[in-house]
Amino acid sequence: MDGPAILVGLLLFLVAAIVERVIPGLGLPRRAVWATSMAGSVILPLASVLVPSGEPTAGVSGIVGSAVARGGGPGLELSVAPDLWWVDPVLLAGWAMATAAVSFVLIRSRLELRHDSSRWVHGEVCGSPVTISPSTGPAVVGFIAPVVVVPGWVVSELDEWSQRMIYVHEREHIRARDPLLLLLGLAAAALFPWNPGIWLGLRALRQAVELDCDARVVRLEGVRSAYGSLLLDVARHLNQRPPTSIAVTSPPLERRIRFLTNAEPIPGWPIRTFLLTAACAISLIVARLPSPPRPSIEWRVSGSDELMNPPSSYGLPPSPPDSRPRLVNRHETPGILDGSYPPMLRDAGVGGTAVVWIYVDPRGRVERTSILESSGNPELDRAAQGASMEFQYRPAVTDGRPTAEWIQQSISFLPPPSPGSVSGRIRLAIWTTPTLPTLVAMR
Repeated sequence: MDGPAILVGLLLFLVAAIVERVIPGLGLPRRAVWATSMAGSVILPLASVLVPSGEPTAGVSGIVGSAVARGGGPGLELSVAPDLWWVDPVLLAGWAMATAAVSFVLIRSRLELRHDSSRWVHGEVCGSPVTISPSTGPAVVGFIAPVVVVPGWVVSELDEWSQRMIYVHEREHIRARDPLLLLLGLAAAALFPWNPGIWLGLRALRQAVELDCDARVVRLEGVRSAYGSLLLDVARHLNQRPPTSIAVTSPPLERRIRFLTNAEPIPGWPIRTFLLTAACAISLIVARLPSPPRPSIEWRVSGSDELMNPPSSYGLPPSPPDSRPRLVNRHETPGILDGSYPPMLRDAGVGGTAVVWIYVDPRGRVERTSILESSGNPELDRAAQGASMEFQYRPAVTDGRPTAEWIQQSISFLPPPSPGSVSGRIRLAIWTTPTLPTLVAMR
C-alpha cells in the first residue's frame, strides 16, 4: 500500500476529470480519457519499482559496520531505518486479502449471473438475435463473447422503435469493445484495491462508456429528445443488472439526460485553455513525483571526518571480513589508468608506483582514498587516487551482509621502455598476492 502510488492515482484522476470537461467541445471519446488515467495509475507505480534506477542498493537492517573491523574507524555506523521487518509482510497480507475479497465479490456475481442465465431464452428484437431474461437487462453480458440481454418487458411492452434503440445501444457497446475495457478496469481495481484513484476512475469509466454510447446512438439515429424519454422509461422498469456487465443505464441518469438535452454546460475557450493548462501542470507534477523508496543504506557518522581515515592512521590492522571487495569493472581499468596517466610525465618517461588505501562502501562504490606509500611524485599520487575513484567493486561481506571495507591497491604507471616504443595500447596487469594486488599501466 504505497503512498506515492495513491497520490499518482488521485492526481491522474484529477487530470482526467479536468480533460473531460474540455472534451464536449472537441468531440473526443470520454472513455479514452478515463482508460488512460487508470492505465497510468497502474503502470507508473509499477514502472518506478520494476525499472532499474541505476542505483545499487542493499537491503540490510541494523548496524552493518563499525570501528576498524568494518573499515570505518571508531564511531562510524552504517544503518537503515528502525527494524520494522514485520511491516511489509503485514501490508502484503492485507493487500492479498483485499484483492481476494474484491475478486470473490466479482466471481460470485458472475456465478449468480451464470445461474440466472439458465432461465434465459433466445429471441429476436427487430430481427436481431438477443437473449431474453425475466428481469436482467437491458445489458451486454460477457466480456470475451458478449451477448445482448433484454428483459421480457422490453419485448412485451415497448414499441418497435424503442426496442430498436435499446438494441442499437447495446450493439454499440459491443462494437466499441466496452465489455473488455470494463474488464480491464475491474482487474485493476481488484489488483490494487487500496488505491482510491483507481476506484474513482472505474466509476467514471462506467459513466463515460454510457455517455459515449449515447453520443454514438444519437449520431446514428438523430433523435435526442425521444431517446432521452426512452432512458427514463427504461429506468422506471429497471429491476436489476449484473455488476459485471454493462447496462443501458448507469448512475447518475440525470447527467445522461442533460447530455441528450444539451443542458450540460460546455465551458468556453478561455476556461478550456485554463483547464488544459492545469491538467498539463498536474501531469508534470505526476512525472516529477519520486519513485517509491527502496531499501537503502544510510550513513550515520559520529565525531569528526578523521573517522573515515584508513586503518593505518589508527595503528590497528583491519579485521578481515568473510569476503573482501572484488573489482567488477576490470575491463574498464586499462582505459581508466590510461586516462589518468599525466601526459607530460608519460612523455617525459616519468613513472612510479603508489600504494593506495581505497574505502569501498557497502554499495561497492569507492567513497574515498588515501596514499599509503607514495610513488615519489605528487602528480602520480594524485593520478593513482583519481583512477581509484573510478573503480567499481563487489562489496565486502561479513556475516552475510554487505559491509564497508578499506583495501590496499598498488597502482603503477610505467612509461614506454624506450623513446621509440610509443605504439601499442595500454595494458592492465594484475598480480594477486596474499597481501597486495597491483594494477599496472604500461605501454
